[in-house]
Amino acid sequence: MSTRRHFAVFTTASLPWMTGTSINPLFRVAYLAKDGSRDVTLVIPWLSLKDQELVYPNKIVFDSPLEQEGYVRRWIEERVDFRPSFSIKFYPAKFSIEMRSILPVGDITECIQDEMADIAVLEEPEHLNCYKVFINPSTTDVVCTTSAEALAMGKIVICANHPSNEFFKQFPNCRIYNNDEEFVQLTLDALAEQPAPLTDTHMYDLSWEAATDRFIEAAEINLPPGEPRIHQASKTYFPTFLRTRKVKQNLEDASVYLHQALSGLEVTRCAFGAVPKTLQPDEQLRKDLGLASPPKKKKLKLKLMT
Repeated sequence: MSTRRHFAVFTTASLPWMTGTSINPLFRVAYLAKDGSRDVTLVIPWLSLKDQELVYPNKIVFDSPLEQEGYVRRWIEERVDFRPSFSIKFYPAKFSIEMRSILPVGDITECIQDEMADIAVLEEPEHLNCYKVFINPSTTDVVCTTSAEALAMGKIVICANHPSNEFFKQFPNCRIYNNDEEFVQLTLDALAEQPAPLTDTHMYDLSWEAATDRFIEAAEINLPPGEPRIHQASKTYFPTFLRTRKVKQNLEDASVYLHQALSGLEVTRCAFGAVPKTLQPDEQLRKDLGLASPPKKKKLKLKLMT
């Protein structure tokens, strides 16, 4: 049996929209695919021409997914010193003017064939801050990528003493605070100082090569197939009588069934905050992406027993 792994990196934005959720995943797939030992796919949204005109800058629009794919590949190849080999898949999406966000339409997992479904990476929004001093006080959103970007750009980073920021403590330009008073003092000191130059070691630790190595290690990707993975969280949150493999599997199966049953209903989706008419792609999106029309649902006939 082949031990070659397949990564599918899903994100909610794509070039030419210059945002963190289009750029960071693109670099991630490029460096995951760099050594050629993995199959890597970038999964990005396809917008209709009308939505492209609302989102993409400088009047850039694409007549087909293939045309946009070419734009994305040229952009990344001009910015790395190697030729990355990865696939690009598109899922149907719409732009919400109210939310100022791109929202998926239908089941995005259909982009990946069952036999290729292995490891899914779901990217979240990140935002880049441009000042000599970068402040990330969050302990809930914990947008750690922005802290890494700021440190790599030679900025002073001020962040909370939180597990998500543990990695950044090794860098001289990272200032950690424990309370409001420390936060104020560190901010005033940082504004009066100049950031310390980064060493070669620190620069490497903030590179995509090092980030990819840490990602592989944290995800336990290099473990031989079939070798058990230890998840401390499961020991913490499951009571003793629910820790057997069979019981946990049954609970997971029931959870998946319930989620699929509820998320397949337009009324239920909208009740939980989904945007209307995003359960299935419309005819224009299907035409653009060459998707088949959904099968017609059979009407249930109830037979009365007398």
